Amino acid sequence: MEFLEDPTHPATSFWNSALLKPYQDLKDRPSKKIRSQLVRLGFLIASRPNSQAELAAADENPNLPILSDILEKLHLGSLIADDIQDGSLERRGGKALHLEYGIPIALNLSNFLYFSAFDQIRKLKITAEVSQKLYSWMTETMMDGHKGQALDLSVCFDEVPLQDLPSLCEKSLQLKSGALAGLAVQMGTLIAGGNDLREHKNFGCELGVFLQMFDDLGNCDVENSDPKKLEDLRNRRLSWVVQFAVETLPQNRITDFFSAIKQMPDLAQLKIFLKETNLRRHAYQHALKKIDARMDYYHGKLNFTLCVRNEIEKLTQQLKTSYLVVGE
Repeated sequence: MEFLEDPTHPATSFWNSALLKPYQDLKDRPSKKIRSQLVRLGFLIASRPNSQAELAAADENPNLPILSDILEKLHLGSLIADDIQDGSLERRGGKALHLEYGIPIALNLSNFLYFSAFDQIRKLKITAEVSQKLYSWMTETMMDGHKGQALDLSVCFDEVPLQDLPSLCEKSLQLKSGALAGLAVQMGTLIAGGNDLREHKNFGCELGVFLQMFDDLGNCDVENSDPKKLEDLRNRRLSWVVQFAVETLPQNRITDFFSAIKQMPDLAQLKIFLKETNLRRHAYQHALKKIDARMDYYHGKLNFTLCVRNEIEKLTQQLKTSYLVVGE
């Protein structure tokens, strides 16, 4: 990231310590970079490679790394803010940035990354019309993400009517994870010259929701050594696990679930509940069936080439496995 044209300016060293250093710290930590993969996927869907040579040629497009950087900055900015709001101790194997550098610097960096992402658009080799679409979509997505976060911060799942919980959880997943994933696919498709962009966005949104579903399941593993485990339940956040429990369990078991959560950090009751109900396993199996069905639907709708379908299969397999052990 560049802050001044003149690197010798005395302000540069302070910007390096308050912006560049914490940004590079978080960026260099292990990451799945799912959003970058979704940008590439959107590009491939529209460019329709039919061979490995065409696939490699598509990957050489100079706009792809810039688009990927835009999505990763938006995502990193949101993670920093999430960790502050959730009181998280750790992120990607290291200390959460607000604990490492202090809340003021972490919060400022979070906001800076949002604006830095918007600034990246001018580096793309695109027309003014395409540029304007990207600005508009990014603005809409940022608003959706903040509305999703507002739900997370204001709704305690055990304080709202049970009949409202499934739709609240679903909306939270769509806005927090689905919106950014939809933007990634939509942006990649646009840059490749694709049309039917609304359907591509819907495809990306659903992948983002599935990502969050599997991440929520990983977070609910009581045996996980990750310090972020059970964070959603501890903070009584809307999640796929809560949605699935309310939609599938009888009333007495839902009461047991909420009662076990209230006993935290004592996990004895929660462990018994999860063992007796096999909630995580049933939710995982349901998610597997759902993602496979939706990918088949979009294959028919968007008519993926074999090369693209193979890339989608690699990504969905990653979603199905990697989030069950380590949180985002």
